Amino acid sequence: MQSLLAFTITLAILWHWGGSGWVILFATPLALFLFEVPWQTHFEQPLVQGLMRLVSGTIVEVLNLCGIHAVQKGNLIELSNGVVGVEEACIGVRSFQST
Repeated sequence: MQSLLAFTITLAILWHWGGSGWVILFATPLALFLFEVPWQTHFEQPLVQGLMRLVSGTIVEVLNLCGIHAVQKGNLIELSNGVVGVEEACIGVRSFQST
């Protein structure tokens, strides 16, 4: 929450110094810094869980189209010889989560 406050104060200072032109110019680069700070759990968890479900659902559909029977159970993909957890196997979700 402090990061949003710092972001807002910075935009207000920019507006004071350079008007709306400076705010428009610097808002996007400043917003990228919001990805550098830890997010509160109640914002991060639904987003990351939703991404993992989306990834696992996409993988299940591709596997079924290739003739490999797969069933999605939340973040898990159930195959005939075992279960794969997307949070364990997906480097993209892990990278986003660590961002």
